[in-house]
Amino acid sequence: MPFDGDQDRHTARAFSELVDRATRSGLANMTGGISPSSLALAYVDWLSHLAISPGHQMRLAGKVWRKGARLARYAGQCAGGEASEPCIEPLPQDHRFAYEGWNRFPFNMMYQGFLLNQQFWYNATTGVRGVFHHHGVFHHHEKVVEFVTRQMLYIFSPSNNPFTNPEVLERTRCEGRVNLARGFANFLEDFDRYIGDKPPAGTENFNVGEDLAATPGKVVFRNRLIELIQYSPTTETVQREPVLIVPACLYTGEYGWDDSFEALVAEIVATFLQNVDPAREACFIAELDGEPVGAIFLIDSGEEGTAKIRLLHVEAKARGHGIGRRLVAEIVRFARERGYARVKLWTNDVLIAARRIYQGAGFKLVEEEPHHSFGHDLVGQIWELDLS
Repeated sequence: MPFDGDQDRHTARAFSELVDRATRSGLANMTGGISPSSLALAYVDWLSHLAISPGHQMRLAGKVWRKGARLARYAGQCAGGEASEPCIEPLPQDHRFAYEGWNRFPFNMMYQGFLLNQQFWYNATTGVRGVFHHHGVFHHHEKVVEFVTRQMLYIFSPSNNPFTNPEVLERTRCEGRVNLARGFANFLEDFDRYIGDKPPAGTENFNVGEDLAATPGKVVFRNRLIELIQYSPTTETVQREPVLIVPACLYTGEYGWDDSFEALVAEIVATFLQNVDPAREACFIAELDGEPVGAIFLIDSGEEGTAKIRLLHVEAKARGHGIGRRLVAEIVRFARERGYARVKLWTNDVLIAARRIYQGAGFKLVEEEPHHSFGHDLVGQIWELDLS
């Protein structure tokens, strides 16, 4: 074959580009799309500051001692056959250990030890002074380290191991190990689809416009957190007014609350939209220069003559205009017009600005209790306003 320098150079260049794309694709698949250098930088930042924080180290050492003592006492009570209260309760949204089999030995020891370990690592990865802030996001590296560490712990949760999960073991006994064979077959199918670059199983049963709704829409507002999409109705009957709620983002950024708060907000909003009674319940949305900047909910608490306030929030850029006070005043007016005798609400002591608004509206603190939620030790408070 005659030598063609230009063609050979073109072939070599194309082959090089192909290898380069394959390498980049392979590295992306190996790391799950996560930058190893960014992750390493976050961990080095956290670990170096932890190393020069003797106070934080002493607090962690004290926690290790106390948690170990609690677990040892619990183990002794279990070994003696005594009925014992757990050392630690899962968070309300954590249902991994809800199966009754987790209360039997040795599974109770496994999950109690795991939860204590999980709580320790949260305390170890958060609250270390000096960890880097990034582009206005407070404690950026702290959030990265806490999130990745939590995901790594989830991998080793006893609920994820078939040999340490009492529910899986019971199902295996009842089905004569057929469930394990079925699960392995599902794994082989998923692996085949992954290496063949095929969509997940079952997606072929959903077609846009047939099984999946498709509504035309447009982006009407965008910032660094969200895109607000306005959809055009395709039927004569539509929701009278859209609801935009973003307190989860605000509290995560300002107070470092974890994603369990986001899940709680989503649950509250979804329940309201599905079950709202317009005659007794309402949502008020505050706007500033035509842009939604705050909201508040009022729902029937289920107690005779008692309404409950939920999810008061005002975005940081809109504070100082009295929007929070106006929202509370409007919702109290609505409750009085609807014949409620009292209004109650639940909040936390760290939300100082909100508490001042409630006090200014005449609410009284009637109960408070410490609790661990949203990744923090908090003091929950119940406030009440008598409308009679």
